[in-house]
Order: sequence, then structure tokens, then C-alpha cells
Amino acid sequence: MLVDSVPHNHVAIIGTGFGAIATAVRLQQAGFDDFVLIDRAGDLGGVWRDNTYPGAAVDVKSHLYSLSFAPNPDWHNVFAKQPELHAYLRRVTDQFDLQRRLVLDCEVEELRWEASEQRWQLETANGQRTAQHVVVATGALAEPVIPDLPGLTSFKGARFHSARWDHSCDLTGKRVAVIGTGASAIQFVPAIQPTTRR
Repeated sequence: MLVDSVPHNHVAIIGTGFGAIATAVRLQQAGFDDFVLIDRAGDLGGVWRDNTYPGAAVDVKSHLYSLSFAPNPDWHNVFAKQPELHAYLRRVTDQFDLQRRLVLDCEVEELRWEASEQRWQLETANGQRTAQHVVVATGALAEPVIPDLPGLTSFKGARFHSARWDHSCDLTGKRVAVIGTGASAIQFVPAIQPTTRR
């Protein structure tokens, strides 16, 4: 008898940020055991893994970032910083024994519904998988958007998106231009201002 070599799960959750972890825990609590969390990176955490810019923190009060089934009364700041949020997600993952369900370094490249089989086919960087149900929990901020600005490609200085902060680029004494005034900018601008020239 041949065994199907394509991994199959009842539920495949794409992502490992807050939404994905919350979904996994709630599935587990509802009695579902056959699920995986798939992430393209080598670590869990979603936006709180990827956004490591200076001053990275939540822009709402920390207690709202405590999952109802895993309250955290020990936040160090009213607006928790990125390392603490990332650590919290790791703790929740350990607390609910989700490590064994992680499929990391596995980017999902395509989803295709197979009507005849009544299941999803997932094309990943590591090969095919299938699932009865797929939860896309990649978040709205998973991919940074670089605007198409005139002269950007010919700009000679360092340039990067705050969501992919280049920690090898020392901004000390440099003239820095920031494009955008959103939540990230209001966090990293005050963090870099004391050491930049302008």
C-alpha cells in the first residue's frame, strides 16, 4: 500500500503573529489537534519579529496586546517595546505547546482549491502540502511598500524601509530623510534624532 508523501493537515494557518497564534490556541481549545502554523521566516512572531527599527513598540496600550487566554500583567511599558512583544508570543507558543506545530522557513507561494478532493493544495518553498481548511493570518503589514518616487533608484545614499531596518547602517552624524509620518515614524524618529546630524 502506497502512503501519500504530501503532508496533509485539517487546518493550515499561514503566519505566526498574534492572529495566527490566537487562532491556533482557540483551535486547540476547541478540540482540533490536526493543524500547523506555516511561516516563511525561521522564527515566529510576524510583525513583531520583523519590525526591529529603533523605538519599535505598540501604538495602543500594552494590555490590549495580552491575549484573553494568556494575560500578561507584567508589561514593562504602557506601550510595550518590540523585544517584549516578541518574547510574549514565544511564551504563549511554549505555554500552549505550539512549537511542535510550527513549520518554519517555509514560504507559501500559491494556494489552489482542489474541488474534486475538497481540499487546498499549498505550493511552498519546501514542496507541496494539503489542508482541508486554510487560515491566512499574514497580517496587513507583512510586506513593506516602497513608493515609486522619482530619483529613488539613482539615490546614492543608504535607503531602506523601516519594516526592514538596516542595523548595519550607522546614522550617527548623517542627514536623514524620512518619508511618511505614520506609527513607525513617530517611534523611530525620536529614537534616531539625538545622534543624527539633521
